[in-house]
Amino acid sequence: MVNLIVAEESLNDIELVIFDKDGTLFDLHKYWSFVIKERAKYFASFFTNHEVNSVFSMLIGVMGLIENDRISKIGPIGIKPRDYIIDLVYSALKIKSPNFSMKDVEYGFELIDSIIDNNFGKVIKKLPGVDEIISALKERGCLIVVATSDIEQRAITAFEYAKMLDYFDYIVGSDQVLHSKPDSEMVDVILDKFNYINRDNVVLIGDSISDLEMAKNANINFIGVTTGANSDEFIRNSEFLVESLLGIEVKKSY
Repeated sequence: MVNLIVAEESLNDIELVIFDKDGTLFDLHKYWSFVIKERAKYFASFFTNHEVNSVFSMLIGVMGLIENDRISKIGPIGIKPRDYIIDLVYSALKIKSPNFSMKDVEYGFELIDSIIDNNFGKVIKKLPGVDEIISALKERGCLIVVATSDIEQRAITAFEYAKMLDYFDYIVGSDQVLHSKPDSEMVDVILDKFNYINRDNVVLIGDSISDLEMAKNANINFIGVTTGANSDEFIRNSEFLVESLLGIEVKKSY
């Protein structure tokens, strides 16, 4: 067990820490701005030359990329699951051209996944404090799990690239549950696996309102970090809030 110290407050006897991935462990904006642009570029290429730019702009807006390659505070990228984003892109493309099918869009997403696999050096950047808190938790015998809106295999590939995969005891992606964040199902799946742990001894660390709401719905502790696409509601309602993971001190619980 560990005690997590945030400012002068302490969450005691924590046995399991659940991390969100993007915006909490990895730079949300660097990763998803690349993905969004590649997806938009691919689908825009099916249109005529005078339509390409407008379709590209439409799609990056639909997926939540705003000025200066920043991800919108309200998502949907980084907050909503992959299937939700696919549906949005499909609906937007159908307005422009009735020839697109859902299978076409799903294939495009899979194709961009393969491009990302060859460009992890451009998209993966660990956020401040990641190595420090992960090492401290492992040294003190705390279980570490990831619950991400990304799909499981994409998360695994990212952690393999970052040489972090061995630190995690379990990874749950949005494709492993029927109901993704903010539903409690991801946490429920995790606690079914580690069924000897009480919810009072679990904390979720995340950067978005969907992370906060998932923690509340699952009746577990929550620590917010402001390294992602934080909405005003998230800032206002996070009881424990830090600028980065460096603001969380890990101490052995006795």
